[in-house]
Amino acid sequence: MFKKKLKFLLVFCLLTLAFTLPSHVHASTDKEQENLYSVYLKSPNNNEDFLKLLKKHNIEVTYKVDQVGLFQVKSTQKNLEILSNEANYIDSYNSPLTVQSNIIKQNSVVNNISSLNQQNNSLWDLQWDMQKVTNNGLSYQLSSGSRNTVVGIIDSGIDFNHPDLKGNILSSENFVPKGGLRGTEPNENGDMAFNIDYLGHGTFVAGQIAANGLIKGVAPNIGIKSYRVFGSKNADSSWIINAIIKAANDDVDVINLSLSTFLVKGEIKGPNGVPQAGDFAEIKAYKKAIAFAHKKGSIVVSSIGNEGLNLKDKNVTSEYWKQNLNGSNNSFSGKLIAVPAQLPNVVTVSSLGPTEKLSNFSNFGNGIVDIATYGGDMRLLKQYGEEKYFKEGIFSQEFVVGAAPGGTYTYSVGTSIATPKVAGTLALIIDKYHLHKKPDKVVHILKRTAEREGDKAYTGSGIMNVYYSLLNKPSF
Repeated sequence: MFKKKLKFLLVFCLLTLAFTLPSHVHASTDKEQENLYSVYLKSPNNNEDFLKLLKKHNIEVTYKVDQVGLFQVKSTQKNLEILSNEANYIDSYNSPLTVQSNIIKQNSVVNNISSLNQQNNSLWDLQWDMQKVTNNGLSYQLSSGSRNTVVGIIDSGIDFNHPDLKGNILSSENFVPKGGLRGTEPNENGDMAFNIDYLGHGTFVAGQIAANGLIKGVAPNIGIKSYRVFGSKNADSSWIINAIIKAANDDVDVINLSLSTFLVKGEIKGPNGVPQAGDFAEIKAYKKAIAFAHKKGSIVVSSIGNEGLNLKDKNVTSEYWKQNLNGSNNSFSGKLIAVPAQLPNVVTVSSLGPTEKLSNFSNFGNGIVDIATYGGDMRLLKQYGEEKYFKEGIFSQEFVVGAAPGGTYTYSVGTSIATPKVAGTLALIIDKYHLHKKPDKVVHILKRTAEREGDKAYTGSGIMNVYYSLLNKPSF
Protein backbone atom coordinates (compact mmCIF):
# COMPACT_ATOMS: atom_id res chain seq x y z
CA MET A 1 0.00 0.00 0.00
CA PHE A 2 1.27 3.42 -0.95
CA LYS A 3 1.78 5.79 1.95
CA LYS A 4 3.24 9.28 2.13
CA LYS A 5 3.75 11.52 5.11
CA LEU A 6 1.99 14.80 4.66
CA LYS A 7 3.21 17.60 6.95
CA PHE A 8 1.28 20.80 7.55
CA LEU A 9 3.01 24.05 6.72
CA LEU A 10 0.93 27.21 7.12
CA VAL A 11 2.39 30.36 5.62
CA PHE A 12 0.50 33.49 6.66
CA CYS A 13 2.97 36.05 5.39
CA LEU A 14 5.73 34.09 3.80
CA LEU A 15 8.23 36.76 3.08
CA THR A 16 7.81 40.16 4.72
CA LEU A 17 10.19 42.88 5.71
CA ALA A 18 11.86 43.10 9.08
CA PHE A 19 11.85 46.85 8.76
CA THR A 20 14.95 48.67 9.99
CA LEU A 21 14.97 52.41 10.01
CA PRO A 22 18.10 53.99 8.56
CA SER A 23 19.96 56.51 10.65
CA HIS A 24 21.32 59.22 8.46
CA VAL A 25 21.77 61.93 11.05
CA HIS A 26 22.34 62.63 14.72
CA ALA A 27 23.71 59.20 15.55
CA SER A 28 27.44 59.69 16.03
CA THR A 29 29.07 59.72 19.45
CA ASP A 30 32.63 59.90 20.67
CA LYS A 31 32.70 56.13 20.86
CA GLU A 32 30.44 55.35 17.97
CA GLN A 33 30.21 51.67 17.11
CA GLU A 34 30.59 50.28 13.65
CA ASN A 35 27.42 49.00 12.01
CA LEU A 36 26.44 47.58 8.63
CA TYR A 37 25.26 50.02 5.97
CA SER A 38 24.09 49.61 2.41
CA VAL A 39 25.56 52.20 0.06
CA TYR A 40 24.14 52.81 -3.40
CA LEU A 41 26.22 54.63 -6.00
CA LYS A 42 24.83 56.85 -8.73
CA SER A 43 26.61 54.69 -11.31
CA PRO A 44 28.47 51.36 -11.25
CA ASN A 45 31.18 53.20 -13.19
CA ASN A 46 32.24 54.58 -9.82
CA ASN A 47 32.73 51.16 -8.21
CA GLU A 48 36.54 51.15 -8.41
CA ASP A 49 36.83 54.70 -7.10
CA PHE A 50 34.55 53.82 -4.21
CA LEU A 51 36.59 50.75 -3.31
CA LYS A 52 39.74 52.86 -3.25
CA LEU A 53 38.02 55.40 -1.03
CA LEU A 54 36.91 52.66 1.38
CA LYS A 55 40.44 51.33 1.55
CA LYS A 56 41.75 54.81 2.28
CA HIS A 57 39.41 55.08 5.27
CA ASN A 58 39.92 51.45 6.39
CA ILE A 59 36.25 50.60 5.86
CA GLU A 60 35.44 46.92 5.30
CA VAL A 61 33.24 45.71 2.44
CA THR A 62 31.07 42.80 3.59
CA TYR A 63 28.98 42.31 0.40
CA LYS A 64 28.63 43.93 -3.00
CA VAL A 65 26.53 43.82 -6.15
CA ASP A 66 28.83 45.30 -8.77
CA GLN A 67 26.24 45.38 -11.56
CA VAL A 68 24.06 47.97 -9.82
CA GLY A 69 26.67 49.70 -7.64
CA LEU A 70 25.38 48.42 -4.29
CA PHE A 71 27.81 47.84 -1.43
CA GLN A 72 27.34 46.64 2.13
CA VAL A 73 30.02 48.08 4.38
CA LYS A 74 30.95 48.01 8.05
CA SER A 75 31.43 51.56 9.25
CA THR A 76 30.41 54.25 11.69
CA GLN A 77 27.82 56.70 10.51
CA LYS A 78 30.29 59.52 11.03
CA ASN A 79 32.69 57.91 8.55
CA LEU A 80 29.89 57.46 6.02
CA GLU A 81 29.02 61.14 6.33
CA ILE A 82 32.66 61.92 5.61
CA LEU A 83 32.59 59.65 2.58
CA SER A 84 29.43 61.30 1.28
CA ASN A 85 31.04 64.71 1.50
CA GLU A 86 34.17 63.45 -0.22
CA ALA A 87 32.48 61.44 -3.01
CA ASN A 88 29.59 63.08 -4.87
CA TYR A 89 28.83 59.78 -6.63
CA ILE A 90 27.31 58.27 -3.47
CA ASP A 91 23.56 58.36 -4.03
CA SER A 92 22.22 57.10 -0.70
CA TYR A 93 22.91 54.82 2.24
CA ASN A 94 20.96 53.23 5.06
CA SER A 95 20.97 50.33 7.49
CA PRO A 96 20.52 47.08 5.54
CA LEU A 97 16.96 45.99 4.99
CA THR A 98 16.33 42.34 5.76
CA VAL A 99 13.57 40.03 4.54
CA GLN A 100 12.27 37.40 6.92
CA SER A 101 10.22 34.26 6.57
CA ASN A 102 7.22 34.09 8.91
CA ILE A 103 6.24 30.43 8.98
CA ILE A 104 3.78 28.83 11.39
CA LYS A 105 4.24 25.07 11.42
CA GLN A 106 1.54 22.63 12.44
CA ASN A 107 2.72 19.55 14.33
CA SER A 108 0.05 17.22 12.98
CA VAL A 109 1.20 14.54 10.56
CA VAL A 110 -1.14 12.55 8.33
CA ASN A 111 0.09 9.05 7.52
CA ASN A 112 -2.84 7.93 5.40
CA ILE A 113 -4.51 10.08 2.74
CA SER A 114 -8.01 8.74 2.30
CA SER A 115 -8.53 10.47 -1.05
CA LEU A 116 -5.21 9.27 -2.45
CA ASN A 117 -5.68 7.37 -5.69
CA GLN A 118 -3.36 4.47 -4.95
CA GLN A 119 -3.87 2.80 -8.31
CA ASN A 120 -2.74 5.83 -10.30
CA ASN A 121 -0.20 6.92 -7.70
CA SER A 122 -1.46 10.51 -7.76
CA LEU A 123 -2.36 13.38 -5.46
CA TRP A 124 -4.29 15.16 -8.22
CA ASP A 125 -7.58 14.73 -6.34
CA LEU A 126 -6.19 16.98 -3.60
CA GLN A 127 -5.03 19.72 -5.99
CA TRP A 128 -8.24 21.76 -6.23
CA ASP A 129 -6.17 24.82 -7.15
CA MET A 130 -4.39 23.15 -10.06
CA GLN A 131 -7.65 21.65 -11.31
CA LYS A 132 -9.17 25.13 -11.46
CA VAL A 133 -6.26 26.92 -13.07
CA THR A 134 -5.67 24.24 -15.77
CA ASN A 135 -9.35 23.55 -16.59
CA ASN A 136 -9.07 20.17 -14.89
CA GLY A 137 -5.84 19.37 -16.72
CA LEU A 138 -6.93 20.36 -20.23
CA SER A 139 -4.10 22.88 -20.50
CA TYR A 140 -1.57 20.02 -20.39
CA GLN A 141 -2.96 18.82 -23.72
CA LEU A 142 -2.06 22.19 -25.25
CA SER A 143 1.42 22.43 -23.70
CA SER A 144 3.32 21.20 -20.67
CA GLY A 145 6.47 23.14 -21.58
CA SER A 146 10.02 22.08 -22.28
CA ARG A 147 13.42 22.63 -20.75
CA ASN A 148 14.16 25.09 -23.56
CA THR A 149 12.34 27.64 -21.41
CA VAL A 150 13.46 28.33 -17.85
CA VAL A 151 11.98 29.83 -14.69
CA GLY A 152 14.49 31.18 -12.17
CA ILE A 153 13.26 30.69 -8.59
CA ILE A 154 14.79 33.15 -6.12
CA ASP A 155 13.95 31.58 -2.80
CA SER A 156 15.22 29.23 -0.07
CA GLY A 157 16.78 26.59 -2.31
CA ILE A 158 15.29 23.37 -3.59
CA ASP A 159 15.24 19.64 -2.86
CA PHE A 160 17.32 18.36 -5.77
CA ASN A 161 16.24 14.78 -5.14
CA HIS A 162 12.50 15.31 -4.88
CA PRO A 163 10.98 12.76 -7.29
CA ASP A 164 8.45 15.30 -8.61
CA LEU A 165 11.09 17.93 -9.37
CA LYS A 166 14.46 16.38 -10.15
CA GLY A 167 13.72 15.86 -13.84
CA ASN A 168 13.31 19.58 -14.44
CA ILE A 169 15.99 21.13 -12.22
CA LEU A 170 18.76 22.53 -14.40
CA SER A 171 21.00 24.20 -11.81
CA SER A 172 21.23 25.71 -8.35
CA GLU A 173 23.29 28.61 -7.03
CA ASN A 174 23.67 29.88 -3.48
CA PHE A 175 23.81 33.59 -2.58
CA VAL A 176 23.83 33.21 1.20
CA PRO A 177 27.36 34.13 2.34
CA LYS A 178 29.42 32.21 4.86
CA GLY A 179 27.89 32.51 8.32
CA GLY A 180 24.53 33.55 6.91
CA LEU A 181 22.73 36.59 8.24
CA ARG A 182 25.10 38.68 10.38
CA GLY A 183 27.16 35.57 11.08
CA THR A 184 24.34 33.85 12.99
CA GLU A 185 24.00 30.76 10.76
CA PRO A 186 27.00 28.45 11.31
CA ASN A 187 25.63 25.89 8.83
CA GLU A 188 26.07 28.37 5.98
CA ASN A 189 29.47 27.79 4.35
CA GLY A 190 29.16 30.30 1.52
CA ASP A 191 29.68 27.60 -1.10
CA MET A 192 27.94 28.58 -4.33
CA ALA A 193 26.79 24.97 -4.76
CA PHE A 194 25.16 24.75 -1.30
CA ASN A 195 21.44 24.11 -1.91
CA ILE A 196 19.80 22.68 1.23
CA ASP A 197 16.28 24.06 1.57
CA TYR A 198 15.95 24.57 5.32
CA LEU A 199 12.66 26.48 5.08
CA GLY A 200 10.97 24.26 2.50
CA HIS A 201 9.48 27.26 0.76
CA GLY A 202 11.64 27.13 -2.35
CA THR A 203 10.77 23.48 -2.89
CA PHE A 204 7.06 24.22 -2.50
CA VAL A 205 7.27 27.11 -4.99
CA ALA A 206 9.14 24.93 -7.49
CA GLY A 207 6.38 22.32 -7.27
CA GLN A 208 3.72 24.86 -8.19
CA ILE A 209 5.67 25.57 -11.36
CA ALA A 210 7.10 22.28 -12.55
CA ALA A 211 6.13 19.30 -10.38
CA ASN A 212 5.69 16.20 -12.51
CA GLY A 213 4.91 13.23 -10.28
CA LEU A 214 2.35 12.63 -7.56
CA ILE A 215 1.48 16.29 -7.86
CA LYS A 216 1.45 18.43 -10.99
CA GLY A 217 2.61 22.00 -11.52
CA VAL A 218 1.20 24.30 -14.18
CA ALA A 219 4.19 23.55 -16.43
CA PRO A 220 5.34 20.00 -15.60
CA ASN A 221 8.10 19.88 -18.22
CA ILE A 222 9.48 23.40 -17.96
CA GLY A 223 13.08 23.98 -16.84
CA ILE A 224 13.80 25.51 -13.44
CA LYS A 225 16.91 27.09 -11.92
CA SER A 226 17.24 27.74 -8.21
CA TYR A 227 18.85 30.87 -6.75
CA ARG A 228 19.11 30.38 -3.00
CA VAL A 229 18.86 33.59 -0.95
CA PHE A 230 17.39 32.23 2.31
CA GLY A 231 19.19 29.95 4.73
CA SER A 232 17.43 29.06 7.95
CA LYS A 233 16.81 32.69 8.96
CA ASN A 234 16.40 36.02 7.23
CA ALA A 235 18.01 37.36 4.07
CA ASP A 236 19.60 40.64 3.13
CA SER A 237 17.85 42.45 0.31
CA SER A 238 21.27 42.77 -1.32
CA TRP A 239 21.42 38.97 -1.74
CA ILE A 240 18.07 39.01 -3.54
CA ILE A 241 19.16 41.88 -5.77
CA ASN A 242 22.34 40.00 -6.62
CA ALA A 243 20.30 36.90 -7.52
CA ILE A 244 18.03 38.91 -9.85
CA ILE A 245 21.11 40.14 -11.73
CA LYS A 246 22.56 36.63 -11.95
CA ALA A 247 19.29 35.09 -13.18
CA ALA A 248 19.02 37.77 -15.87
CA ASN A 249 22.61 37.14 -16.94
CA ASP A 250 21.78 33.43 -17.08
CA ASP A 251 19.05 34.30 -19.63
CA VAL A 252 16.24 32.76 -17.60
CA ASP A 253 12.90 33.57 -19.19
CA VAL A 254 10.90 34.24 -16.03
CA ILE A 255 12.12 35.24 -12.54
CA ASN A 256 9.86 34.21 -9.64
CA LEU A 257 9.99 36.36 -6.49
CA SER A 258 7.58 34.91 -3.94
CA LEU A 259 8.45 37.60 -1.42
CA SER A 260 7.56 41.14 -0.50
CA THR A 261 8.87 43.95 1.63
CA PHE A 262 7.87 47.53 2.43
CA LEU A 263 9.51 50.94 2.12
CA VAL A 264 8.51 54.48 2.82
CA LYS A 265 8.65 56.50 -0.36
CA GLY A 266 9.12 59.91 1.14
CA GLU A 267 10.55 61.22 4.38
CA ILE A 268 10.60 59.58 7.81
CA LYS A 269 10.66 61.72 10.93
CA GLY A 270 11.71 60.49 14.35
CA PRO A 271 9.93 61.32 17.62
CA ASN A 272 11.87 64.59 17.81
CA GLY A 273 10.69 65.57 14.34
CA VAL A 274 14.15 65.30 12.78
CA PRO A 275 14.15 63.84 9.23
CA GLN A 276 15.85 60.47 9.16
CA ALA A 277 15.56 59.12 5.65
CA GLY A 278 14.16 59.44 2.19
CA ASP A 279 14.27 56.53 -0.22
CA PHE A 280 16.37 53.47 0.57
CA ALA A 281 19.55 52.34 -1.15
CA GLU A 282 18.26 48.79 -1.60
CA ILE A 283 15.06 49.98 -3.27
CA LYS A 284 16.92 51.96 -5.89
CA ALA A 285 19.11 48.91 -6.44
CA TYR A 286 15.97 46.73 -6.76
CA LYS A 287 14.65 49.05 -9.46
CA LYS A 288 17.91 48.96 -11.38
CA ALA A 289 18.20 45.16 -11.11
CA ILE A 290 14.63 44.62 -12.32
CA ALA A 291 15.11 47.08 -15.17
CA PHE A 292 18.26 45.19 -16.14
CA ALA A 293 16.36 41.88 -16.12
CA HIS A 294 13.62 43.35 -18.32
CA LYS A 295 16.19 44.67 -20.79
CA LYS A 296 17.77 41.21 -20.94
CA GLY A 297 14.36 39.73 -21.77
CA SER A 298 13.39 38.22 -18.40
CA ILE A 299 9.91 38.66 -16.92
CA VAL A 300 9.90 39.41 -13.18
CA VAL A 301 6.88 38.08 -11.26
CA SER A 302 6.21 39.05 -7.63
CA SER A 303 3.69 38.26 -4.92
CA ILE A 304 1.79 41.25 -3.56
CA GLY A 305 2.15 40.20 0.09
CA ASN A 306 0.02 38.65 2.81
CA GLU A 307 -0.94 41.44 5.20
CA GLY A 308 -4.52 41.78 3.94
CA LEU A 309 -3.99 45.48 3.14
CA ASN A 310 -5.43 47.78 0.51
CA LEU A 311 -2.10 49.19 -0.63
CA LYS A 312 -3.84 52.18 -2.22
CA ASP A 313 -5.32 53.32 1.10
CA LYS A 314 -2.77 55.62 2.71
CA ASN A 315 -4.53 55.61 6.08
CA VAL A 316 -4.52 51.80 6.20
CA THR A 317 -0.87 51.47 5.16
CA SER A 318 0.21 54.26 7.51
CA GLU A 319 -1.46 52.55 10.43
CA TYR A 320 0.12 49.23 9.48
CA TRP A 321 3.54 50.91 9.38
CA LYS A 322 3.05 52.42 12.82
CA GLN A 323 1.84 49.16 14.38
CA ASN A 324 4.15 46.65 12.70
CA LEU A 325 7.16 48.29 11.08
CA ASN A 326 8.95 50.00 13.93
CA GLY A 327 7.13 53.24 13.29
CA SER A 328 5.09 53.70 16.49
CA ASN A 329 7.20 56.68 17.58
CA ASN A 330 7.79 58.01 14.10
CA SER A 331 5.87 59.57 11.25
CA PHE A 332 6.37 59.82 7.54
CA SER A 333 5.30 61.89 4.60
CA GLY A 334 4.81 60.14 1.29
CA LYS A 335 3.48 56.60 0.99
CA LEU A 336 4.23 53.03 1.99
CA ILE A 337 4.82 50.74 -0.98
CA ALA A 338 5.34 47.00 -1.38
CA VAL A 339 8.59 45.95 -3.03
CA PRO A 340 9.08 44.51 -5.56
CA ALA A 341 5.31 44.32 -6.19
CA GLN A 342 4.87 48.05 -6.83
CA LEU A 343 8.03 48.60 -8.85
CA PRO A 344 8.10 49.05 -12.65
CA ASN A 345 8.49 46.01 -14.94
CA VAL A 346 6.97 43.60 -12.41
CA VAL A 347 3.93 41.32 -12.87
CA THR A 348 2.17 41.54 -9.50
CA VAL A 349 0.03 38.62 -8.31
CA SER A 350 -2.79 38.51 -5.77
CA SER A 351 -4.24 35.33 -4.29
CA LEU A 352 -7.67 33.70 -4.53
CA GLY A 353 -9.31 30.97 -2.53
CA PRO A 354 -11.40 28.08 -3.91
CA THR A 355 -14.53 30.28 -4.18
CA GLU A 356 -12.74 32.80 -6.43
CA LYS A 357 -12.86 35.38 -3.64
CA LEU A 358 -9.71 37.29 -2.72
CA SER A 359 -7.84 35.30 -0.06
CA ASN A 360 -8.42 36.85 3.35
CA PHE A 361 -4.66 37.36 3.76
CA SER A 362 -3.90 38.81 0.30
CA ASN A 363 -2.93 42.45 -0.19
CA PHE A 364 -4.70 44.23 -3.03
CA GLY A 365 -5.00 47.61 -4.70
CA ASN A 366 -6.43 49.18 -7.82
CA GLY A 367 -3.66 49.67 -10.37
CA ILE A 368 -1.27 47.48 -8.37
CA VAL A 369 -2.58 43.94 -8.99
CA ASP A 370 -1.86 42.67 -12.50
CA ILE A 371 -3.49 39.25 -12.27
CA ALA A 372 -4.93 36.83 -9.71
CA THR A 373 -4.80 33.09 -9.23
CA TYR A 374 -5.11 30.47 -6.51
CA GLY A 375 -2.98 30.63 -3.37
CA GLY A 376 -5.46 29.19 -0.89
CA ASP A 377 -7.56 30.77 1.84
CA MET A 378 -8.29 30.65 5.58
CA ARG A 379 -11.92 31.72 5.75
CA LEU A 380 -13.12 28.43 7.19
CA LEU A 381 -10.62 28.63 10.06
CA LYS A 382 -12.61 31.43 11.69
CA GLN A 383 -15.88 29.62 11.06
CA TYR A 384 -14.90 26.27 12.58
CA GLY A 385 -12.13 27.13 15.02
CA GLU A 386 -8.55 25.90 14.93
CA GLU A 387 -9.02 22.50 16.60
CA LYS A 388 -11.87 21.33 14.40
CA TYR A 389 -10.37 22.97 11.31
CA PHE A 390 -7.25 20.83 11.46
CA LYS A 391 -8.46 17.74 13.32
CA GLU A 392 -11.31 17.08 10.90
CA GLY A 393 -9.32 18.00 7.81
CA ILE A 394 -11.46 21.02 6.89
CA PHE A 395 -8.26 22.90 6.06
CA SER A 396 -7.78 20.74 2.95
CA GLN A 397 -10.76 22.44 1.33
CA GLU A 398 -8.84 25.71 1.06
CA PHE A 399 -5.15 24.89 1.63
CA VAL A 400 -2.84 24.09 -1.29
CA VAL A 401 -0.91 20.83 -1.42
CA GLY A 402 2.66 20.90 -2.71
CA ALA A 403 6.19 19.52 -2.65
CA ALA A 404 8.32 19.54 0.50
CA PRO A 405 11.97 18.63 1.23
CA GLY A 406 12.76 14.98 1.73
CA GLY A 407 10.55 13.85 -1.12
CA THR A 408 7.41 14.60 0.89
CA TYR A 409 4.33 16.79 0.49
CA THR A 410 2.79 19.53 2.58
CA TYR A 411 -0.07 22.03 2.74
CA SER A 412 0.40 25.80 2.61
CA VAL A 413 -1.33 29.08 1.77
CA GLY A 414 -0.10 32.51 0.66
CA THR A 415 0.32 34.90 -2.24
CA SER A 416 3.72 33.28 -2.59
CA ILE A 417 1.91 30.13 -3.74
CA ALA A 418 -0.21 31.95 -6.32
CA THR A 419 2.82 33.71 -7.82
CA PRO A 420 4.68 30.65 -9.20
CA LYS A 421 1.53 29.55 -11.03
CA VAL A 422 1.72 32.82 -12.97
CA ALA A 423 5.47 32.40 -13.52
CA GLY A 424 4.93 28.90 -14.88
CA THR A 425 2.14 30.05 -17.19
CA LEU A 426 4.29 32.85 -18.61
CA ALA A 427 6.98 30.25 -19.29
CA LEU A 428 4.44 28.07 -21.14
CA ILE A 429 3.41 31.00 -23.35
CA ILE A 430 7.06 31.72 -24.15
CA ASP A 431 7.79 28.08 -24.87
CA LYS A 432 4.72 27.37 -27.01
CA TYR A 433 4.97 30.48 -29.19
CA HIS A 434 8.77 30.93 -29.18
CA LEU A 435 8.59 34.35 -27.54
CA HIS A 436 11.93 34.27 -25.75
CA LYS A 437 13.27 37.74 -24.91
CA LYS A 438 9.93 39.37 -25.69
CA PRO A 439 8.64 40.03 -22.17
CA ASP A 440 6.09 42.71 -23.00
CA LYS A 441 4.35 40.59 -25.65
CA VAL A 442 4.16 37.61 -23.30
CA VAL A 443 2.68 39.66 -20.45
CA HIS A 444 0.16 41.12 -22.91
CA ILE A 445 -1.04 37.61 -23.79
CA LEU A 446 -1.32 36.67 -20.12
CA LYS A 447 -3.49 39.67 -19.31
CA ARG A 448 -5.59 39.50 -22.49
CA THR A 449 -6.54 35.86 -21.88
CA ALA A 450 -7.45 36.26 -18.19
CA GLU A 451 -11.05 35.71 -17.16
CA ARG A 452 -12.30 39.22 -16.47
CA GLU A 453 -14.17 38.69 -13.24
CA GLY A 454 -14.26 40.56 -9.98
CA ASP A 455 -13.04 43.92 -8.75
CA LYS A 456 -9.91 45.14 -10.54
CA ALA A 457 -8.46 46.09 -7.17
CA TYR A 458 -8.52 42.37 -6.32
CA THR A 459 -7.80 40.68 -9.64
CA GLY A 460 -6.30 43.29 -11.97
CA SER A 461 -6.72 42.06 -15.55
CA GLY A 462 -8.64 39.06 -14.25
CA ILE A 463 -8.33 35.50 -13.00
CA MET A 464 -5.61 33.54 -14.76
CA ASN A 465 -6.52 30.38 -16.64
CA VAL A 466 -3.64 28.43 -18.19
CA TYR A 467 -5.88 26.76 -20.77
CA TYR A 468 -7.14 30.07 -22.17
CA SER A 469 -3.60 31.48 -22.17
CA LEU A 470 -2.51 28.67 -24.49
CA LEU A 471 -5.66 28.11 -26.51
CA ASN A 472 -5.28 30.59 -29.37
CA LYS A 473 -2.15 31.60 -31.21
CA PRO A 474 -1.52 35.29 -30.47
CA SER A 475 -1.47 37.89 -33.22
CA PHE A 476 0.37 41.17 -32.93
